[in-house]
Amino acid sequence: LSRLRLHFRAGEPGVNRRPALDAPKLPHVALPTTLSGAEFTGAAGITDPVDGVKQLYRDTKLAPRWVVLDPELARPTPAALWAGTGMKALADTVEVLCSRRATPLSDAVAAAALAMLVADLAPATADPDDLGARGRCQFAVGMALPQLAMVGVGLVAGLRHQLGGGLGVAHGEASTIVLPHLIRWNRPFCEPALARA
Repeated sequence: LSRLRLHFRAGEPGVNRRPALDAPKLPHVALPTTLSGAEFTGAAGITDPVDGVKQLYRDTKLAPRWVVLDPELARPTPAALWAGTGMKALADTVEVLCSRRATPLSDAVAAAALAMLVADLAPATADPDDLGARGRCQFAVGMALPQLAMVGVGLVAGLRHQLGGGLGVAHGEASTIVLPHLIRWNRPFCEPALARA
């Protein structure tokens, strides 16, 4: 934990800075093979392997011009990676539902995306040839990510980034670790949202 605190201390050089991305951007197409949802954003995080500092790059022009959801392309994704990124997406839907900035639209879309993930993540993980389940998982992420961008991330996202940057824990595994604890901690403040979830 001491390494974690030092790594993310406010004002530490290289942390919380976003480099300018002034060069022209090439239009591109994203063909996602996991459920991370990064393809729906204009952000990228790159960790320097020497000093372990993760640098955030953000520019709306980094976002793909098109995102093609093709479960056939996702078929070779290893089960652990599929499940981990799926749990990150599941945590994102819960965070949308529990957000103080939630709207009727974000609630409806996040609840539908959560229902799809609950129904399809396990079958899609167990059988990569279940293209229907893999495709519905991909579509659920495509539904949830714009809502998350609209209402903002919560503590699950904040803590998974700390665990990832400081200890090298992947976002899916970190989400799975912290989500149950944050649900308990937040229950008094978002009981109706958690009941829907």
